[in-house]
Amino acid sequence: MNKQREAILQKNCVRWFRFQFPKYKMLLVSSVNGAMLQGTPEQRAKSWKRLESEGAVPGVSDLFLFVARAGFHGLCIEMKVEGNTQSPKQKEFEALVTAQNYKYVVCKSFDEFEKTILDYVNS
Repeated sequence: MNKQREAILQKNCVRWFRFQFPKYKMLLVSSVNGAMLQGTPEQRAKSWKRLESEGAVPGVSDLFLFVARAGFHGLCIEMKVEGNTQSPKQKEFEALVTAQNYKYVVCKSFDEFEKTILDYVNS
């Protein structure tokens, strides 16, 4: 249920972003990590292995904004709803990208997302 709430939150955030910043609409992208794989556990495992072989990495942030600002190369956004926390892989990814001078933020609401984007884009 919380994954579904996160998906709805992310969808609303992306829709708002693309309306507010049409010149950047193609520069905000999502990772495949939140995709719900279909089929039996074996079929889902095979699908994930295929995605991994194509470059999917566990722990990658939900969204990435390919816009450099305020000394950062880009912005990684992990969407969470109240009660959900980052996995160990997500924390590892955060440490790796922040060491490479990317900004990383966890947003738990639309208001947090909006503030994050406005502060980042206008910096």
